[in-house]
Amino acid sequence: MKREKKPKNPAKRKRRLIALGIVLAVTLILLCLPWAVMTGTPGVIRLGEKYGSDARSTRFKAGERYFLGLGKIANALVPVPKNIPEAQAYQNKDFYAGSGDFRNTPGTGWRLGFASRSIVPEDVLEKDYYIGGNAVLFPRKIKRVIDDIKVRALALEDGGGSGITVFAAVDVIGLANSQVREIRALLAKAAPELSLSSVNVMATHAHSSIDTLGAWSASPGEILGNWVSLLFRKDVARPAMDPTYRAFLNETVVAAILDAVGAMEPGKLFYSQIGVDSTHDFYEKGDAAIGFDDETDEWDDSWTKKWIEWMASRPASELGLLDYVFAKRSPGESSSKLHKLRFVPTDSAARETVWINLWAHPYINGLKLKAQGDGSGLSGDFPYYMEEVFAQANANMFFSNGAINGIYPDRGAVGPVDWSEDAEGYLTYFDSATLESQAKEIGRDFASIALAMTMQKDEIEQNPLTKSEGRSHAYRALAKSFAQGGGVTETELPPLLNVRLQEIQVSESNPLLILMGKLRLAENTILNAGGSLKTLTEVGYMELGGLKFAMIPGEITPGLTNGKGDTIAKNAFSGQDFSGESLRAAVDGEGVLVLGLCNDEVGYIIPENDYCQFYWDADHYQELISPGREAAGEITGAFARLADQVPIFD
Repeated sequence: MKREKKPKNPAKRKRRLIALGIVLAVTLILLCLPWAVMTGTPGVIRLGEKYGSDARSTRFKAGERYFLGLGKIANALVPVPKNIPEAQAYQNKDFYAGSGDFRNTPGTGWRLGFASRSIVPEDVLEKDYYIGGNAVLFPRKIKRVIDDIKVRALALEDGGGSGITVFAAVDVIGLANSQVREIRALLAKAAPELSLSSVNVMATHAHSSIDTLGAWSASPGEILGNWVSLLFRKDVARPAMDPTYRAFLNETVVAAILDAVGAMEPGKLFYSQIGVDSTHDFYEKGDAAIGFDDETDEWDDSWTKKWIEWMASRPASELGLLDYVFAKRSPGESSSKLHKLRFVPTDSAARETVWINLWAHPYINGLKLKAQGDGSGLSGDFPYYMEEVFAQANANMFFSNGAINGIYPDRGAVGPVDWSEDAEGYLTYFDSATLESQAKEIGRDFASIALAMTMQKDEIEQNPLTKSEGRSHAYRALAKSFAQGGGVTETELPPLLNVRLQEIQVSESNPLLILMGKLRLAENTILNAGGSLKTLTEVGYMELGGLKFAMIPGEITPGLTNGKGDTIAKNAFSGQDFSGESLRAAVDGEGVLVLGLCNDEVGYIIPENDYCQFYWDADHYQELISPGREAAGEITGAFARLADQVPIFD
């Protein structure tokens, strides 16, 4: 006898859904509780407690067990979507491996083209667009337009027959590799006749731009809706990014790239730079110069006076952006370098193009700080204002960011006085000046520094774009230092461009990012590797006129680039050295320029020896939005393998 099915009980089903929703919501709250406690509780690093002390280590490990335990509970309630492809069966599409075999013979000459286009949609204030880059419970709607956000494209070839290499830098928080591949496919369809060896799309990482990853656009209700959809349909209902804006952005990036290719013209390429790779090394050098020992001496006003005198004696080529950037993450390692590539067209009437690479978050206009700014304005942040200055100098500007894990511009640097002159005035400015004015002044200073670094004393003070009168205290000091030591020498680069990229699969072991991947709260390409998740991404190595570049798909710590900072045992949570190889070590100890957030944004890239998930420590929040402790070794290892493949030329 056939058994009759019981009639469905909608009320019972609804109660179950509500119960499951409550369980998931409570779990997520508990999962994120340490973050809330961390960011709201100063003094977690207790007075007199050393970085690697046993007491601190015990707290860290307890916090990590709490976080990972709750992560397992939350992930048990969220199934893997059925449409996530298998890692082993993934089919390679729209990937450019680079320019082929590396050459050591220069080509016939440089050709470069530049173009830019606005990426602000016409309905920006009519439709709901959200700011990307700031952790909020509910999405932060864009309410006004402060300035323009753009895509800047640069096309370059060396005349050696390897094809055109394209770079596009977009004023957004990040672009996932999935969208980069859509752009490449659209470009190939629009211009199949082009000989392109490499197409690379980077983000400037502006924290006051439209959310292009999706994580900052989802409301709690939408997240819950995706979870319910996963439970019953094994798929999610809501795409991470607005599909209409995604299509508009893709088309605009492609149009800018085609404009740049069409504008290519012959010329010469020059390089100059200021600053040091390791600010940690610089400070140790300063301590030694003034005779300060942090083990035996206690800092007081007399040491401050000696330090200021020593700093005043340093050349600008060494100081670089030291006064302008700071590191939130322990042990405070950053780079003060500003790199400048300058293309001079053969046609003297044509505009020069300047490529600036420095390492700092464009985060200022995205902050929400009482009367200083509400963080709801659309802005390209300081790169926009840099471009304004270069336009006045009759030059195009292409901006790329570098190793920016925990690195930020110091808003206090652009005040009228610094702490050594008038601490009260410095603090007053820091707390009262609008964020917009600070972003504008920092951008203006960065551009002026880039112009002044290759000028002599008289040129600096006679040029309205570089003179120090009426400028910030940090710029006045640097301009004076330039004048004392003379300008920085530019080096002409031979026309030789080699690029090689490699696809890799980065392990996801962070419970929070695994949840985000399952719920499709970000646009990253997620693969199913036998129950665990991986992120498909790319790593690249480039040699440009003798300079070495690392193309990194996220926000890497400066220590991983130079082998200092958090990769050294004494600075690390574990008390051990990083087990992998720094980017510098991979290229035989030479300097390496980093193109951060290049072809993807996988999150913060942190060495495994200084990785802990999770603990109450405000300077290490980055672990929350990092793929996991394996990611740094996988990414730097891929870069090292690419560098090893390059032949050694005599």
